[in-house]
Amino acid sequence: MCRIPRLCALLLLVSAATACRNPVSHAPEPDVLATRSSAEKQERDVSGGKKMLPKHMVEKKEIIVGGCREACAAPKDAFRNFIRTLFGVMPESSPELLRFVDTTLLVDNGRRWGDEWADMWLSGKLDERRQSVADWMDGYRRRVGSLAGNPSDVEGALEAGMQFRRISSEQVEMEFVPPARDGASNSERWKLRLGLRGLEWLIQEIYD
Repeated sequence: MCRIPRLCALLLLVSAATACRNPVSHAPEPDVLATRSSAEKQERDVSGGKKMLPKHMVEKKEIIVGGCREACAAPKDAFRNFIRTLFGVMPESSPELLRFVDTTLLVDNGRRWGDEWADMWLSGKLDERRQSVADWMDGYRRRVGSLAGNPSDVEGALEAGMQFRRISSEQVEMEFVPPARDGASNSERWKLRLGLRGLEWLIQEIYD
């Protein structure tokens, strides 16, 4: 116990000042900082400063959807040109049929192909997805060929049997009576839903 009050007070002040100048540090030790800095630098070098992605996601190539451009810039034009391409009456320089289809959302008579193809893409099964899309396209062409008639009657069928209904600002429905086979009457009626993707109107749903 300090018996001299003034001396005790002075000692306490000196002790407090020393503590303020030299606080207890909780910072990581130098070797910890060096290790952390090295790891962060290595990650930046590999990723270019961007967030790292799983390897199978990085290796995937972008799937091109659409690509019909001016041929599908408006919904009615998109539908007409899809039908013309389907029946082979568009110029050879025109986009291929698949370019008119939204493969991310496609529903064909109730089957949600778009969901299946999206799952394949997310799983990294790009070759399987590509083959499945090609198989669907071939099957659709064969199915349409069995239902529809003479391609030379396509323009007449488009003029006579096309009905347009807007669902929203980004979706429309088109109904169409395809050309009859050999001039016979045709009771078939196709319904297709188109949706806006970017600047293009693409086929999203097919019912025939």
